[in-house]
Amino acid sequence: MARKHASWIEAFMEYNAAAPSPNLFKHWAAVSAISGALERKVWTKPYGFNLYPNTYVSLVGPAGVGKSIVTSQVQKLWKEIPDLKVGKSSLTKASLMDELRDAERHIIRPGETPSYIEFHFLNILSNELGVFIPAYDAEFMSALTDVWDGHGYSERRRGTKE
Repeated sequence: MARKHASWIEAFMEYNAAAPSPNLFKHWAAVSAISGALERKVWTKPYGFNLYPNTYVSLVGPAGVGKSIVTSQVQKLWKEIPDLKVGKSSLTKASLMDELRDAERHIIRPGETPSYIEFHFLNILSNELGVFIPAYDAEFMSALTDVWDGHGYSERRRGTKE
């Protein structure tokens, strides 16, 4: 049977052809949908270490151009995938770390060493940057950068007894 589309991205764009969103937004919404669905289950080793399809995608344009129309399709797709972790659209740094902790995943690898891989993966879709990050918060932005590669994150704050 012949393929109807050359790629999943092409199929997503055709499915959303009637949406009044620019094709560039449809394309990047599709890329983010794929990236989110893959989690950290797929990687390549171009430099001798695992490189994952993590993405930060920002659709920037004037109000009413159709950004949230295509992003709502991505959100809908993600929510249909069993066990895919989708975070809240508005988070503090502490709640982001809590959601990441709760988004623990395991890949069982029979006959391999290690026999399983543990990771934490979270998809977040926010239609407005101001909802995701209500005010510029250098500490929050630095934490996002630190957790980006998935090498772990830890912090400790002084308590009232210290």
